Amino acid sequence: MDGADEIFAEMLSTKDSSDLSHHIWSSMALELFLCGRLEDAVKAMLEAIKIADQLDEEEKSILGAFYGDLSMFYESMHRYVDAYKYKEKELTNRVKFHGEDNLFTKITKEDLKRLGKFTKYSTEEYDKLLDELQADIDKNYAK
Repeated sequence: MDGADEIFAEMLSTKDSSDLSHHIWSSMALELFLCGRLEDAVKAMLEAIKIADQLDEEEKSILGAFYGDLSMFYESMHRYVDAYKYKEKELTNRVKFHGEDNLFTKITKEDLKRLGKFTKYSTEEYDKLLDELQADIDKNYAK
């Protein structure tokens, strides 16, 4: 990700993040996610959501995709409660803009059911323990 660190740092230091479009932030979020920079991906996607939330109502359908991506980021981090929360927001958005019979709405409903199984066994304490375990693995076993 040559140069991406500098670009991301510049984006974060922009006085008013809304000077950058939601498309730029979401693209950066996906790049960061693909590079395994999950915390940074979350930050970038939250910026995209903040900006897109200011769009005219008829343009807010893009939020469904952003919520879905953010849910995926959190799921990759084993933060299932957060993943579920944003998957619910995705579903609400998809139903509102595309209806119950839309293919992506149906897929989102199935994803929500699947994530619901994880949240039964997931608590903040469990998530913290997983984070600590991952940090230990990264520190002691990463090459």
